[in-house]
Amino acid sequence: MEAASALSEFPRLVIRVILDYCDSHKNYIWHEYAAAVASAYARELFSHLPLEETIPIQINAFLQAFKNGKIEEIELWIPIVGVDARDPRTGRSALSFAAEDGNILVAKTLLENHALVNMRQYSQSGNKGKIGPERASGRTELGWAVGQGHTEMAELLLRHGAHPDSKNSMGHTALHYACMHNNRRIARVLLDNGADSWRPVHEAIFQSSLETLRVILEYQPLLDVNINGADRGASLHFAVKIRSLEAVKLLLRHGATPDIRMTEDITPLHMAAAGGWIEVIRVLVEAGSSLNTKDLLLLETPLHKAARNRQSEACRVLIKYGSSPQEQKIDGKDYETILELAHQYPEDWGVDPNRVAYLS
Repeated sequence: MEAASALSEFPRLVIRVILDYCDSHKNYIWHEYAAAVASAYARELFSHLPLEETIPIQINAFLQAFKNGKIEEIELWIPIVGVDARDPRTGRSALSFAAEDGNILVAKTLLENHALVNMRQYSQSGNKGKIGPERASGRTELGWAVGQGHTEMAELLLRHGAHPDSKNSMGHTALHYACMHNNRRIARVLLDNGADSWRPVHEAIFQSSLETLRVILEYQPLLDVNINGADRGASLHFAVKIRSLEAVKLLLRHGATPDIRMTEDITPLHMAAAGGWIEVIRVLVEAGSSLNTKDLLLLETPLHKAARNRQSEACRVLIKYGSSPQEQKIDGKDYETILELAHQYPEDWGVDPNRVAYLS
């Protein structure tokens, strides 16, 4: 193996010596001949080594040439190892590393040699970089470019056929990464190239990336579709859950249905009432949310949910807007009875304001 390692350095030494000589004599016409000579030496030397030993050596040398930013060396290694050679550990290609670094010159060189632009890196847990393995696994070149905020690189990859909705192993697309970093410029580039705008709405809300959310909403995403099943709710449920008043207002302004239902027919107003969030109660009611909508299992209105959590001020506001204090839940109890019991047995009557659902 030591001999193999030593041999792997030889073609690199040849190319460097010849190129350095050319540079010192200002004779750049020799560069292509230097590459040809080194390539010939490399092929001959590697032909004397077992294939399973030479492949990792060659790939590592190719990737090292990229890390050094030496275009001449990169062009030398491409015909030897192939432009799409993967790092044996991570499965990343040279284009993936170039995308992460924002190295346009290297990326163009690789693309001119027909590098693939939709290669997903390996799903592996041994990644020790700044990005955790759960986010790095399965990431494509476009994902790396967007994750690092390289707009020009993202545009270059998209022009060469990068899929705007390619996902990592967690199901995150490049637009998710733009939302994570509140990068509205890249978000617009992705959306203009056909990226799906529905799922990333939740990411923008979760990350409080309001500038990016505004951009996404311009492209009219499906706001009333529950994400990952009814138990997760639609975008408006999500905005109420994380208590983002501005996101709630933006979604309603762009057409979100105030009474959209999630599992057990829970509405955003049920959640706001259970959490005692007075500002959002007002916003939802003024947007047309029904005050006496009942959930599926317990037949409870938002007023009942507020009473369960002893949210007395929320109860007063709901009644002021027109919620019926006489309305009864499935067992015949009205809000005053629920409120009294909740004060006596808070652990038995309290409900999670983030879900409000009874069974789910």
